[in-house]
Amino acid sequence: MTWLWLTLGSGLFNGLWTAGIKSKVQTSDAMSFTSALRWGVGLGLLPLAVLTWTPVGPSWWFFTALAGFLECVSLWTMSRGARYEYYATYALSNTSPAFMALTAPLFLGESLSTNLWAGTALVTAGALWMHYRGHWSWWGLGTAVIGSFSAVCSKAVIGQGSAIAHASLSFLLGILLLHLLQPKNVSLRPARIWRRMGEVKWLILLSGLATFCYFTAIRMAPLTKVSPFVRVNLVVGFLLSYYLLKERRDWRGRLVGALILLSGLALILVHPG
Repeated sequence: MTWLWLTLGSGLFNGLWTAGIKSKVQTSDAMSFTSALRWGVGLGLLPLAVLTWTPVGPSWWFFTALAGFLECVSLWTMSRGARYEYYATYALSNTSPAFMALTAPLFLGESLSTNLWAGTALVTAGALWMHYRGHWSWWGLGTAVIGSFSAVCSKAVIGQGSAIAHASLSFLLGILLLHLLQPKNVSLRPARIWRRMGEVKWLILLSGLATFCYFTAIRMAPLTKVSPFVRVNLVVGFLLSYYLLKERRDWRGRLVGALILLSGLALILVHPG
C-alpha cells in the first residue's frame, strides 16, 4: 500500500500549493505562471533524475515529451480559466478522475470494478459540489481532459525507467515545446522567468513534492486507483480556506461536497476490486 500513502501525500502537497494560486493566477498572465512553475519543478527534480537514471528507449522519450507538453498545456488552461471564472475552472479541472476512468481502460487496458466506478463517480460529484457555482468553464473541462491524456502518456512508459527522471524531463521538455509554440510577441525571456520563479518559490517547492509522490505512485499502481485519491487535495484546500484564509462563504455546502468525495475514497479503499 505504499502507493496509497504516496498518493495521499501528493494530494496533501497538491492541496497546499493550489490553495495559494488564486491570487497568483488572477494577477499574472497564464504563460509566465506556467513557465515559472514547470521550469522550477523540472529543474528542482533534475538532480534526483540524474541519480536515478537508467537507459531508456525512443518510445520513452516520445511519450515523456508528449506527457510533459500536455501537462504544461493543462496547467496553462487552468491558469487562463482561473483569471475569468476561478471556481468553475477549479471545479471542472478536478473532474479528471472521471476521464481517467474512460481513457486508462481504453489505452492502457486497466480494468475497473463496480466499486471503483462508483467510488470515482462519488469523488467527481464531490469535487463539483465543493466548488461549482453554476458557471461553465471550458478552460476547466479542457484542463481535466488534457490532464487525463497526459497521465495516460506518463503511465504508458513510466515503468521503463526512473519515475523521477520521467517527471523532471517531461516537465522540462514539455515547457520547452510550449515555449517554441508561443507567438513572437509573448515575452519569455530567461530573466523574466527566473524572477517569476523567485516569486512563486514556495509553490514550486510544494508542487515538486506533490510531483515526486504522484509519479512514484503511478509507477506502482493503476492510474484509475491513483487518480481518485489525489483529489484529497480538495479536502485539504477546504480546510485551509476555512481555518487559515477564513473563507467561510458556503462552507456547509463545501463540507457536504467533501463528505461525498471522502465517501467515494472510502468505497474504493474498502472494496478496491
